[in-house]
Amino acid sequence: MPKFQFLNHLKLSTKMSALLAGLVLLTVLCTSTLSYFVSAQSLQSETEARLGSIASLKSRLIADQMASIERDLVLNANKKGAADGVELLASAFGGLAFMGDATGLLQKAYIDDNPNGDTERYLLERSTLGDAYDRYHAGRHAGMVDLALANGYGDVYLFDKKGNLIYSVFKHRDFAANFMQEDSPLYQTGLGHAFRAALELQPGETSFADFAPYPMKDAGDAAFLATPVVNEKADVIGVMAVQIKIENLQTILTLAEGLGTTGQTQLVREAGAVIASSAPDAHEMVDWPVADADPTKWRTHLLFEAPDADGQMRTHVFDAVNFDQAAWLVGVSQSQAELTQPTQMLGWMMLAVGVLILVVSTALALIYTRSVAKPISKLTQCMRKLANGEHQVHLPPMKRGDEIGEMRATVEVFRANAVRVAELSADEDVRAEERERRARQMDQFQFIMAEVVEAAANGDFSQRLPENQPDAELQKLARAVNSLVHNVEHGVSETARVLSALAQADLTQRMEGSYRGAFSRLRDDTNEVAHALSDIVGKLRRASASIKTASHGMHQNAQDLTTRSSKQSQLVENTRGGMHDVAVLINQVAADTNAVVGRSKDVGQTATENAQIMAQADDAMTRITQSASKISTIIGMIDDIAFQTNLLALNASVEAARAGEAGKGFAVVAVEVRRLAQSAADASNEVKALIEQSNAEVDQGSKLVARSTQMLNQMLDGVRANNQALVNLAQDANAQAQTIAHLSHDISSLGDMIGESSALVLRNNENIEHTARQSQRLDDIVELFHLDLAEAERVA
Repeated sequence: MPKFQFLNHLKLSTKMSALLAGLVLLTVLCTSTLSYFVSAQSLQSETEARLGSIASLKSRLIADQMASIERDLVLNANKKGAADGVELLASAFGGLAFMGDATGLLQKAYIDDNPNGDTERYLLERSTLGDAYDRYHAGRHAGMVDLALANGYGDVYLFDKKGNLIYSVFKHRDFAANFMQEDSPLYQTGLGHAFRAALELQPGETSFADFAPYPMKDAGDAAFLATPVVNEKADVIGVMAVQIKIENLQTILTLAEGLGTTGQTQLVREAGAVIASSAPDAHEMVDWPVADADPTKWRTHLLFEAPDADGQMRTHVFDAVNFDQAAWLVGVSQSQAELTQPTQMLGWMMLAVGVLILVVSTALALIYTRSVAKPISKLTQCMRKLANGEHQVHLPPMKRGDEIGEMRATVEVFRANAVRVAELSADEDVRAEERERRARQMDQFQFIMAEVVEAAANGDFSQRLPENQPDAELQKLARAVNSLVHNVEHGVSETARVLSALAQADLTQRMEGSYRGAFSRLRDDTNEVAHALSDIVGKLRRASASIKTASHGMHQNAQDLTTRSSKQSQLVENTRGGMHDVAVLINQVAADTNAVVGRSKDVGQTATENAQIMAQADDAMTRITQSASKISTIIGMIDDIAFQTNLLALNASVEAARAGEAGKGFAVVAVEVRRLAQSAADASNEVKALIEQSNAEVDQGSKLVARSTQMLNQMLDGVRANNQALVNLAQDANAQAQTIAHLSHDISSLGDMIGESSALVLRNNENIEHTARQSQRLDDIVELFHLDLAEAERVA
């Protein structure tokens, strides 16, 4: 570019020094700037992570402490001693009402008349009241004091269900007061809210009142945690509560490890109000800009920058306290001046190191450029002398292996070549004259050779180059060109002769002569074409003869096939008629068989009914036999009765004989009875004989009926078997009829196919005749070619 032309007028040493210094300066600036920003970014990330870790740690410590207080409160409230204490103290508190104002009496006894100071009122276990309350108070006060002091509570409270604060450890003015009266200043306090909320809870649950001013506390805010106290029946009988001092959390906030000299920690609400701070100065107890942040982020990591009361920018990191009953955040901050101090120190250090590197690199660049520029300047002077024709220049000695050493060796080569060129300039004139003469000869030879080549290109191969050239190389070249033209002329002539013969259907001509190279391949290819055409024509001739012979044979076969097809068609037609008659007969047989099957079914039905009647007769015979058996039994009983009656009549006759005249009338009766008994016995014997004969006849009839039933069953089985055989015969006849019908249809199809085959045979005959005609035409065409018969037979 024109505006940089001045660089061309500067010495190389100056440009190299400036270039090296500029590169070093640019490298130092870029490296320093990049390192500074990377370090600042890394320090910023490390600072945010460190502040976030501290905030997370302190939020967990506060959450753990609140959870520990909650667990400790629930554990003590669930003890039996707590329930007993609430019941006893509530009972004693109620008993004081009969003595006057219970609140006034207890505050006077434990506060006004307490011999200890305000901060040591808890040392009084028993007052001068002398009531049951004193006994119950003294029995439980020591344990409650230990609980409050060991855990750092601001106070420990016991309430009854009516809202009376029946016990506290440190005995402030809220002791013995009522928290259920809405007109009382204690009603709206945090302790009042926690107490009333705890009454509605289940055992083990807690209520919480956040830090707020409490009128009964000397200074500062207080928070309260309360839980219900239940008896053995799980009924709520009171509330136990503890006061959480802000100093308990202040201890955690004042842990300043890792926060430097300007680090601060605050406990704030979500609204932004500060609850407690590690900085005791009043001007730093201000609301932080948490309220300006997105409320959805209060339960997550929150980071921002804001000025403090002195206008100094600070980096703030907040972390939520994992305590469900309070919306608290722990904020950790540190001055940005203190945070960026390491980065600023690093920047100054890097600047100093950069200046030092720049000075050292500039000095090294000057030394290096002098070591490079000075030898180059000497070599430049030597090269200028060589350019002016001074060939006796002495190059400066250099023992270097770098590019400058190579430049010195190159200049030495240039000097030696210049000396050699000067020595050879005298011989160059003689060689120039010889080259001019040879050039004239070459021009003349090239002109003649151009004419010969142009004539050959136009198809005239009669031109030749003169071979009596003055130069041996030109003579050799002329003979080579003439030989080339001669070979081309002879090869083209032979090829034209063979191709002309092929065009006239003469396949006997071949290229002859001795050729080499491309013309040898041309001769072989041309002769191969002629041989191939001869072979093709010979094969066509033989194929035509074979086709003619095959066509004649196919024509004869087609004629025979036509005759056979006609005969087969006639036979199929006759078979079709016979199959139709057979089908009619089989259908008639099937119809007759179906009729016989119907009649056989009727006979089988009649036989079945007769078998059923015979079975009923057999059952009747069996019942008759059973009835006869019963009659025989009855007749046996009649025989027994007649025998007994006969014995009675005999006894009566004996007794009548003994009675004499008085028993004659009775004797006559006895004789008649005996005669009647004998008649009954005779009649029963006759009936018995008849029944036995009837049983024998019935038994014979039963056997005949059983035999008849058996024969009828056998006949029924035969009828059924005959019926099944007839059914099978009918089915077979029907199947045979269907088979005959299918066979008749197949024979009809076969006849149609034979007819179609006959038509195809006729068309095939026409095709064969057409093929024969085409074969004859092929013979006529092949006969046009003139073949070498000996060669054709050899190929065949």
